[in-house]
Amino acid sequence: MVSISVFAVLCTTMTSLAAPPTRQPFSATIQSGPPQSIEKMWVDEEGITHIRGASLTGTMAGDINGQIVGKENLNVDATFAGDLQVKAVIEVASEPLYKMSADLVIKAYVLSGTFVIQGTGSLKGIQIKGTISGTLGDTTATLAGTQVIVHP
Repeated sequence: MVSISVFAVLCTTMTSLAAPPTRQPFSATIQSGPPQSIEKMWVDEEGITHIRGASLTGTMAGDINGQIVGKENLNVDATFAGDLQVKAVIEVASEPLYKMSADLVIKAYVLSGTFVIQGTGSLKGIQIKGTISGTLGDTTATLAGTQVIVHP
């Protein structure tokens, strides 16, 4: 009985000492160039073009300023409707500090979807979630969301 009470007091004390997460708005733009390489590309029997492993390079400016390096997977029909998935690393001062993923839907050349950015290394505990939008063929995408900082 005494050990359960001591454990309960310790858990309550440890929980009250943890700092609450900090939330703040996040916004940035990504400026990217055309893919320099594509690992695989094919058109299926329904006329859907599939691209796997298209290289992504660009810059991010805003609440995070750095370089983006990653891969894109794209599926589009003849009207350029489809979807796009992105996995990338964001480097700040040549150090890979964030991992990013995004899932987008493409309709009439307009891209819209969600993204998640996770801090790594010294920035572990930072998570940014929000929406991403742009236009297929344009080199700029806009990100807007919320940054949550959880202190370990």
